[in-house]
Amino acid sequence: NEQVFGTYLHGIFDNNFFRRDFVNRIRSKKGWPVLSETSDFNVDKEFDKLAKVIRGNIDMEYLYKIMKI
Repeated sequence: NEQVFGTYLHGIFDNNFFRRDFVNRIRSKKGWPVLSETSDFNVDKEFDKLAKVIRGNIDMEYLYKIMKI
């Protein structure tokens, strides 16, 4: 039913236009409202949020010990 997408192109989702268009096509098919052109996405902010979740859920001291940092 054509619901799978794969790519080997590193960084393809870094392009704001491509990413918004790709996501909006999925949102449209699901009947969800599309994201506006003014939707702001900051990859650094998103990585910071991910890092916070990781730090809050793993033993960082143990990880550093394993990595010998």
